[in-house]
Amino acid sequence: MTTCLDCAIIRHPPRTPLAPARRRRLTLQFAMQAATRLNRFEMPQVEHAVKTALRVE
Repeated sequence: MTTCLDCAIIRHPPRTPLAPARRRRLTLQFAMQAATRLNRFEMPQVEHAVKTALRVE
């Protein structure tokens, strides 16, 4: 009998919820990275939309 070395049983790991503080930290870290990446682009329409959204009237 031959063994398939490329074959594997794929199982989803058991779900373990994150602690609220860790979930918040990861969410903020993700948001900051996204904002940093978005800030690198030169897109006038996005820049205008952000300035409009941040304007306090």
